[in-house]
Amino acid sequence: MSKKFNLFISALSVSSLPFVVVSCNKNESKEENPKEESKALVDPSTTEPSTQPTQPTQPTIQPETEKSVNQPTEENLNSIQVNFTLKEEFADEKIHYLNLSNPLTYLDYSLNKEKFDISIDGKPSLNNETKSINFNYKIVKKIDNTFSDIKSFDFHDPIFFEKYYLNKIRIGLWNVLNFSLNNTNRNWVALKIKAISALINYLQIDVQGLVEVDNEEAVIELIRQLNELNKNAKWDYLISKDDEGGINVRNQNRGQHEKVAILFKRTKVRPQKFKNNKVGTSYNNENYEQKWSNFNIGYVRPPYGAKFESNGINVEDFTVVFNHFDSPDSNTKFGEGQRENSVKLENARLKQGGQELDEAYNLVNLMTWYDDLDEDNDDLIFSGDTNIKTGNEEAAFDSIKKKGFKSLIPDIPENNTSLNTNWGYANAYDKIFYSGNKSTENANFFPLYNYFKEIAKPIMENINTFEEWVELAKSVNKNYKSESSYIRSLISDHSPVYFDFVY
Repeated sequence: MSKKFNLFISALSVSSLPFVVVSCNKNESKEENPKEESKALVDPSTTEPSTQPTQPTQPTIQPETEKSVNQPTEENLNSIQVNFTLKEEFADEKIHYLNLSNPLTYLDYSLNKEKFDISIDGKPSLNNETKSINFNYKIVKKIDNTFSDIKSFDFHDPIFFEKYYLNKIRIGLWNVLNFSLNNTNRNWVALKIKAISALINYLQIDVQGLVEVDNEEAVIELIRQLNELNKNAKWDYLISKDDEGGINVRNQNRGQHEKVAILFKRTKVRPQKFKNNKVGTSYNNENYEQKWSNFNIGYVRPPYGAKFESNGINVEDFTVVFNHFDSPDSNTKFGEGQRENSVKLENARLKQGGQELDEAYNLVNLMTWYDDLDEDNDDLIFSGDTNIKTGNEEAAFDSIKKKGFKSLIPDIPENNTSLNTNWGYANAYDKIFYSGNKSTENANFFPLYNYFKEIAKPIMENINTFEEWVELAKSVNKNYKSESSYIRSLISDHSPVYFDFVY
């Protein structure tokens, strides 16, 4: 659900953020380093004059990009200049602003406040299609309570909006292969984390789901590395708890349990509570249905989801859910041979284990459960390592597609994301499904074997070639028989997938 707000007016010159200076007078006198004024409360309903207003000539407003503030004078009320910027969490705390999320209640500006006030006339409007902001205002002269004509402010700058009008969020998923950090593996896992953080940063991900996470310590170190690479992003994370989810999961399946982590840039989004009062929650299998497997055990690895709200002028909320389905086919390591039969669905290319097929079938129940939790939000995103083989998507995910979810990455061999042992790719396991009325763009994956190939510059600082990476791994006693294992085993056996959520 979209909410339009967070347009801010400031009279401060801020070098770290772009702003627009709008002049109401062609013969303005510019004043460098204007004195910072204190806050003033302005209520439009109380600024009506007690005498007949004066009628200055209404100027033509010409937006200019400048770093200066023009102070008004007593003689000429039309010489006010307005600087505006977006108030974001990355903004300097000293920025003074006008909050237009609701009818005007707070204003800060660079007028001589003993002599002047500014009143916004009506409510500002934001045109998402033309990328413009419009509002009317008037300047009030306090000495005799006279005021200027209502003036129109129309800011239209597509380049500015494309860069700062935060209406695009890149969401990704990555199976990061037994991701844990402890005292015994710290040396080589440090390399793994360096590689993972570098690629997330390179792909410009804003919300990153991670599956096959074994402990929180690895996530904490990854967040630290990401914030080193991009100090303005303010990376943070949510992580599933061991005691949540899986009310139907039997003890024999505990060996498959793992954590899900959701990394996010606080400069782009902020987490919101579900109606159960939790920020991030695991699916509890309460509406899970048995279909192909011999027993109803629910998702063997509990899915984990979170609701987010975007920052920026146009605010959008959305819910993302990440999961790692049951291992492909029958796996006696976890007792699956006792319960899981192999199934060949109609229109499927290959046989699958009944458990992963049940988890695919129940995706519609899973997302219905989260849809109820996030209440009025319309945008639902699921992404996971599904272990559904290439060519089986249409049959396995028939129920969720009938519910209106779109698969964003085509189920074809060219989109295989899991890595085989010989510099190739095996299956299109990693998928993204979306339901909502917004646009999606650039759904894709990064072929992980290309980590040190075919890119404009090295992803990792000081590591320019695969050979240098191998030598670095050997220096911490990670030696593999096959060269491909220096990527497949040391970094991950899956390629990351991602897409842009556009609102």
